[in-house]
Amino acid sequence: MGHHALHVSHSFPDKSDLEKLIESFFSDVEYEIFVEETLKIDLSREIIGRSQKTSNQTGQSRVIAVGFHSGTREAQNALLKVLEEPSRSTRFLIVAPKENLLDTITSRIQTMENPLSSLNEGDKEIEDLLNIPLAKRLSYVASIETKREAYKLLEKLVRLSGQEYKQLHLVKKAIEKGMRHLSLPSSSIKQILETVMVAIPQKKQI
Repeated sequence: MGHHALHVSHSFPDKSDLEKLIESFFSDVEYEIFVEETLKIDLSREIIGRSQKTSNQTGQSRVIAVGFHSGTREAQNALLKVLEEPSRSTRFLIVAPKENLLDTITSRIQTMENPLSSLNEGDKEIEDLLNIPLAKRLSYVASIETKREAYKLLEKLVRLSGQEYKQLHLVKKAIEKGMRHLSLPSSSIKQILETVMVAIPQKKQI
């Protein structure tokens, strides 16, 4: 990979996601990983400091992997500075949903196909979810505790809405609205998922 900054669009990435992506795109490199749900200015400053130490002190090639779901404008603008003036020995891997990045960031990174995505992963689970009564749907989503899990579920629903699942096609906008609300700091996972489950009609209602 020749570009100094690669990007993978991926929602709510965690450390294991970044480790897999580093393995996919780079070989025999040292790396550092920084992951937060929301990229804030303090983390951006830490990343900048680490990139400078890598280039100025060790002289070794290193990958700095940064994963986040959303980021403040201030934090992204700070990160932009090291992407605009990359050192010879430091390369970046940015893992975040493309729609949540500033245009100035996306213009300086090379977006790669996401090797973590599997088009058929979880389809049977979603099909089963659509075929059970509402009470059981609500019981199922009540067990989801993290925004990452919730977002992955809604992502699958949106993807399948473009296929043969008429139930989902009818409420695609409601699902997408739920995804946007999940990105808000004070959002309620339970309330968002319950709203989506109630909006999806039973097959007999179609």
